[in-house]
Amino acid sequence: MPARPSTVRLAALAGLASGLAWATATLAQEADPFQPPPDPTRPAAGALSTAPATSKPAFRGSYAQVGKPVKGSQKKPKPRRLQQAQTLASSPAPVPLGSTSPVAAALPNPGLPEPEPRRRPRRKAEVDPYEPLGFDTGGLILRPAIEATGGYDTNPNRAPGPHKGSALLRQEGSLQVDSQWERHAFTATLRGAYNEYPGQPSANRPDGQGSANLRLDILRDTQVDLGAAYDLTTERPGSLEQPIATLRRSTILTAGASATLTQRFGAAAVSLRGSVDRTTYGDLQGPDGVDISQPGRDLNAYALRLRTGYEVTPGVQPFVEASVDKRAYDTTIDASGYARSSSGVQARAGSTFEITRTLTGEVSAGYGSRDYEDPRLLPLRGPVADASLVWSATPLTTVTLRGTSALAETTVVGATGATVKTLGIEISHALMRNLILAATGSVYQTDYIGQPLRENGYTAGLKLEYKLTRSVALKASYSHERLNGAVPGSDYTANVVLVGLRLQH
Repeated sequence: MPARPSTVRLAALAGLASGLAWATATLAQEADPFQPPPDPTRPAAGALSTAPATSKPAFRGSYAQVGKPVKGSQKKPKPRRLQQAQTLASSPAPVPLGSTSPVAAALPNPGLPEPEPRRRPRRKAEVDPYEPLGFDTGGLILRPAIEATGGYDTNPNRAPGPHKGSALLRQEGSLQVDSQWERHAFTATLRGAYNEYPGQPSANRPDGQGSANLRLDILRDTQVDLGAAYDLTTERPGSLEQPIATLRRSTILTAGASATLTQRFGAAAVSLRGSVDRTTYGDLQGPDGVDISQPGRDLNAYALRLRTGYEVTPGVQPFVEASVDKRAYDTTIDASGYARSSSGVQARAGSTFEITRTLTGEVSAGYGSRDYEDPRLLPLRGPVADASLVWSATPLTTVTLRGTSALAETTVVGATGATVKTLGIEISHALMRNLILAATGSVYQTDYIGQPLRENGYTAGLKLEYKLTRSVALKASYSHERLNGAVPGSDYTANVVLVGLRLQH
């Protein structure tokens, strides 16, 4: 008799439920290899059993109920954590990717790369680990420094003939300022020093230099630069510029201000610069100890310069420029009876350049002319030139070359003016990152136009700087100076040795 449809459907549903239960148990075993194997004699939860109630397990030690061993099993199941440790310790080598082995499922997948441990971001390499950090005021970085050195000078007064040496104590202070603005820029470098000679007090003298520049970005192609500068030095006793013998050096202070307007037209640029400078000379001390003023040497200088340049490539900008100036003395007639106020013109051409950042600088040359108010003084004519080159020969070696040719003022009786030519070189090499050795040298020549007078001289020296930290540096230097005077008996030689300590921030 055929089965009823209801009975057939019931049997089909029971078989389907048993198959689903078996598949679920198998997947669970692969997901967790330490779960006990499913009991085929025990129906899954919710499934209809078709097996007889008296069915027995197929093998001893199998689990008739989840979590409970069948009576008569050999050993009790071990704790799950202990089972995992023992299984992993005795597991074979990893199997290929895609294996259904329970052990392979529990191990890291050998077909995927191991995740790299998280690393901290590395700090950017510093350009100079011994560079002072300075004080950050919010918009400006201030880098002050003080320096104290001591040594010996064989000729403090640069005097000809027999001379007496003296110990040298030098104190110096400096300040560097750099802006951190998004727009505009300000930079300044100020330095002042005093040399003290215990064995020759008359040779005590100050010196210093400084400059500051404020750049204002008015428009995208319009820029204004406001600048100021000073230079303080002294005049040696016996100089041709001093008509009488002195017991004390005369100070020479030059200070000035300038304003430059620059307008760019694409690759072309036009700038107009105006400047005013003031030069004053300190009092002399005669052989009798009386001070002598020098108002006849004080003067003001006014200048106007127009420059046009064109940027051929980044860093290379040829230019031409022309300038006019006026030099006005405080007194109409100087101590020698001459009216030395004058006016002059200059024209020159040159270029700024930057060649792969190994050779940078500016070179220009031209011609200058100066006419004096006193008809007895002939016009002063001559070439003018400026050169400043920096060559980074290697990452550790830098060569700096500077040269000038200028028309200068003079108070020598009968001389119209003077042409001054200088050439200097400095080679700096870093023996270590914090140990720098430098060799310096320069030659100069002064010709007094209108008089058969010429002075030649040269200097040479060595400098060593050892930076202990960002804030402390040891310094040592040696210099040799030689002058061949314009008149017999005016030659001199001097040697200076200094060792000191520099503190900076």
